Amino acid sequence: MTQKNLNHWVNKLEDSDLPILGKTMDVLKSAEKFIDAHSSQLTETILKDPNMTASVLKLANSALYSRNKKISTISRAILSLGFEAIRSLCISSLILESLPQETNPYLHKAIANAFQSALQARNLANQKGVDNSETIYIAALLYNLGEIAFWCSDDDQKMDMVSALDKGMNIKQAQEKVLGFSFNQLTMAMTKQWRISDVLQESLMRKDAPDSASRAVVLSQQLIRALPGGWEHPEVIQLMKKASKYSVCNLEKMKEITAKSAEASSQALKILGLSSAAESILLPPGSELNLNQKNQDENSLDFPQGDEKLQMNILRDLTLLAVGSTLDVNVVLQLVLEGIYKGIGMDRALVALIIPQKKIIQGKYSMQVEPDDLKSRFHFNISELKTDPLLSQVIQKNEVLTNVKFNDSNSTVASPLIENKIETEAFLCGPLIMQKKCVGLFYADRKPSKRDITSEEFEAFKFFVGQATLCLRNLN
Repeated sequence: MTQKNLNHWVNKLEDSDLPILGKTMDVLKSAEKFIDAHSSQLTETILKDPNMTASVLKLANSALYSRNKKISTISRAILSLGFEAIRSLCISSLILESLPQETNPYLHKAIANAFQSALQARNLANQKGVDNSETIYIAALLYNLGEIAFWCSDDDQKMDMVSALDKGMNIKQAQEKVLGFSFNQLTMAMTKQWRISDVLQESLMRKDAPDSASRAVVLSQQLIRALPGGWEHPEVIQLMKKASKYSVCNLEKMKEITAKSAEASSQALKILGLSSAAESILLPPGSELNLNQKNQDENSLDFPQGDEKLQMNILRDLTLLAVGSTLDVNVVLQLVLEGIYKGIGMDRALVALIIPQKKIIQGKYSMQVEPDDLKSRFHFNISELKTDPLLSQVIQKNEVLTNVKFNDSNSTVASPLIENKIETEAFLCGPLIMQKKCVGLFYADRKPSKRDITSEEFEAFKFFVGQATLCLRNLN
């Protein structure tokens, strides 16, 4: 190992702007305060970050934490799942938030491994009946921290690593050749420097005694790394036997646990818009997810046809929120998106947020029949928006606009940015306004189905944008 090079990378990542290293470490360092906080204070903390709010609620309602009743607010999530689980979901959300906009299969694979092994480790712990399953979940989730941080960086060595892997070199050889140390050593150095997670450090050092918490982490990592070789591969079966011994169950039960972990991880990643990461997870033979995907591939997509009754119900709910004493930003955004997507019947609906620190606007939440790259492609510099005729009017004058020509009486404005980067010729766009300030955009189109957009549908879109503004006008 080249200690000098390892130290260089630890310092580089510490000084970087990667959210995974800044926010995640802050959460971990203040774990006790985070857990001991009153639920209202914790709710307020999470709601300050709309992206975390959305991610936490999506994860809480996914197969990661399956519940009979839908969780629609952070307060209800805390009461239903508990502080430890919410802490896990927040850290999961922050890791996802750190992903760069570029498509990187190695990064997506590392994210998939992190989520799948974390869920597998927690399920092993729950089967064994231990009390600290969420601590084990976090340790397994962060086991790949060094690898994820490396792929998120913009260092030249990242391209050297890609080149080595593309030429057929295995991952261990490539790490040694390009970096002079392993990703695990980088994670270890980072966790020591920030003094986080004893379970993670013990796992990385392989201090995994038969009944220790770190044993669940190590076994899960080994099993998830071996699974791409096939569910019946001798190495996989051998690791499942070790895992079943740890969790005190038979082999068939362990196969069931591992299958559910794979399916739940795949579902969660797809829900959060990371289809590329989800697709790198090898699902068990006969999985309903495989069958559903096959059926979806064989049949035409079922695009929303519009539902006036649903529109009215959602508009009524938004009106109640506007006059209520409490307000959940995520609920407002989700209701508006659902109204545009299902109520009006658009193929895709999206909310993009302006990030002043980075001087960009980027897609954050979306609804569509089939996950695609809309959210990642909706990414523009603020300087670009000022030169775009349509987007500049939406943001600066708070107008709801379309580039669709309905008849001779309506005027249209072109948007070279959207037409070229999103590659669609017909769309609707409006401002997301909070406290009289435009903080983002609502966007909708019918690119996948190529259906026409009518003037009545544009009017309905304007009404939903207006209701969102009414709800969020007094937001603190």
